[in-house]
Amino acid sequence: MAENTPRLALQEILASQAQKHVTMNDDLIQIDAVMDMFILGLFVNTPPGSPSDGDTYITGASPTGAWSGYSYKIAYCIDGAWRFFTPFDGARAFNIADGKFYVYVSGTWIDWN
Repeated sequence: MAENTPRLALQEILASQAQKHVTMNDDLIQIDAVMDMFILGLFVNTPPGSPSDGDTYITGASPTGAWSGYSYKIAYCIDGAWRFFTPFDGARAFNIADGKFYVYVSGTWIDWN
């Protein structure tokens, strides 16, 4: 039996696992971050100065600061910190900055309008 789901890599809860709520809460945060995303910017390299929980961006080629080392990742703010997720084929995002929908296919965000 796998320990993570194949597409979103969500952690599976083991029968004998202690503190199951920790695993479940982490999985819920990841689902909130990557499902039908509402992003504030696409290919952004500089993190905002005062993000709010739930703020989501797609990082660019040369991210700086807290995003350094996370090129082309989904950056999601939760509890005042950034978590990063790898996009997967079929991921969808609405970019408020340009009012367009995007879909991730074979390593590229494609304009879906």
